[in-house]
Amino acid sequence: MNVRYIKEISEILGLDEKEIKKRLDYINITEEDITNLREISKKAQGKDLKEVFSEFYDHLLKFPETRKILESDGGLIERLKSYQSSYLMELISAKYDSDYILKRLKVGAVHEERGVEPKYFTGAFSKWLEITLSLIYDQADPAGSFKRAISFFKA
Repeated sequence: MNVRYIKEISEILGLDEKEIKKRLDYINITEEDITNLREISKKAQGKDLKEVFSEFYDHLLKFPETRKILESDGGLIERLKSYQSSYLMELISAKYDSDYILKRLKVGAVHEERGVEPKYFTGAFSKWLEITLSLIYDQADPAGSFKRAISFFKA
């Protein structure tokens, strides 16, 4: 699959503004969730997110299958840290429009082109959550942390 066909794929899938709103309604993204996500965004802005994702890629390098993919291209891990940082900021900015959807489809297409099977990125997701949840937790406000985590999971 060539990533330049992403817009056409989104049209085939019917991913227009109406469908995006329907999907957001389905996962129950509320105004409170958007507020919570923007609070997370403020907290994340002061962090070196590339450093946060170093732990993530260190974990993936422990496994031969993912190490082979990650080491197939010199400098890939550093680029991926930047992509992960950008993705996280996009995710918590709570602007889920057609541009956001097209970027997500493109990421999926790139994974497919590089031979990253769903079992690898779905398996890595638990580590990704473990790392990113540190941006949500606030010892002084455990109830607020819980609400922000729920909003984050919806996103």
